[in-house]
Amino acid sequence: MYIKVNHKLSEFGFNYYVSYRDYNDRFMDEDQSFSLPDGNRNRYLKGITTPFNYADHYLELNYNLTKPERYVFNASFTDNIFRSPHNDYGQIIREEGKNDIYSFTKKINT
Repeated sequence: MYIKVNHKLSEFGFNYYVSYRDYNDRFMDEDQSFSLPDGNRNRYLKGITTPFNYADHYLELNYNLTKPERYVFNASFTDNIFRSPHNDYGQIIREEGKNDIYSFTKKINT
């Protein structure tokens, strides 16, 4: 949303943008291959469903005062507010000849 208003020698502006995601069953599968001096190593990471969501708010306020042939004053305020309470993911790591490993990453950011 963008709004601009002019009054006499002043101009006021307001800009707002929001982006969000909200998934209940996000997962990520991966195939990994490593070439090591003692041979190749392959493993498969099977994704486990986990919630994922975020909201990203962008806010901008502008003020401009112009007196022709005299001066120009311009001020801006911007802020970006990001909140992501669920940005976790889990996987079962499978590799031939080894026990499965359960990996869960819980990202702490709000």
